Amino acid sequence: MNQIYSQDAIQKYADGSDPLNYPNTNWEKEVLKDVALQDRENLSVRGGSKVVNYFASLGRQHQDGIYKNGILKYDQINLRSNIDFQLTENLKVGMDLSYRNSKNVYPTNSAGNIFRAIYRTFPQMAAYYPGIGPSAGVESGLNPAVLVTDVPGSNKKSQSVINTMLTFEYKLPFAKDFSVKGFWAVDNDYQNGELFSNPYTVYSYDKSTGKYSTYNASALSGSVSPELTVTETNNFLQTYNVSLNFEKSLGESHIKSFLAFEQNEQEQKCPMLIEKDFVNPNSSTRYGRFGSE
Repeated sequence: MNQIYSQDAIQKYADGSDPLNYPNTNWEKEVLKDVALQDRENLSVRGGSKVVNYFASLGRQHQDGIYKNGILKYDQINLRSNIDFQLTENLKVGMDLSYRNSKNVYPTNSAGNIFRAIYRTFPQMAAYYPGIGPSAGVESGLNPAVLVTDVPGSNKKSQSVINTMLTFEYKLPFAKDFSVKGFWAVDNDYQNGELFSNPYTVYSYDKSTGKYSTYNASALSGSVSPELTVTETNNFLQTYNVSLNFEKSLGESHIKSFLAFEQNEQEQKCPMLIEKDFVNPNSSTRYGRFGSE
């Protein structure tokens, strides 16, 4: 507040002749891309006859993040298949299958924290000191140019969703207005997360003395050692459904009714593993503790 700058200092900020003592950082351009690319491909096929009809599709998708030198990205593969059989004049069966696998990689800090740091960090602060390392930024070492990289760690999430359904429809030959329908569906949703938090060093520069001071920053939890938290969630849902249906037209009137029974079973498992005090999360030697939630 109430800072006074000499004309010489203003000129050095403007022309960039002394970026160490008079940095002029555009944090938006330092952290954000002008364009983030994505691509999507899909392939589908369909066909059939009086006896069988089928449809199948396969697709993939990739999205890059909006951060320069950032680790933010998204990948997805999806598969879908539907097939119906007319086994007899009165009996029809079908099978539907869908599968989706997605993988996300995020910085350890949220987008809210990153954008907050972008717009709160002073332009008189350098993003990096040449030959030294990243600057401390503001608020406990929140340098947004570093937060978007894998230096503070990474937050990886993957999800696999499988939905299957077997269906049937049987028209009663002895009562043509009645039919029996039903399905058996199994839905499985598996999610895996690996949050690796890594303390890192940032620097501040005192131009009155020409010396650097170091600060051990942990962008996520304030831990003084690396920490890996692995979480898994497995949701399993099974549903049974059967119905007796009645449908009849009487002149201009149409009557349609059914009597149904449905039952579902659901199971969820959520184990969690925390590992501390190791350097490489892929190391074969690990020390930690196991817990569940």
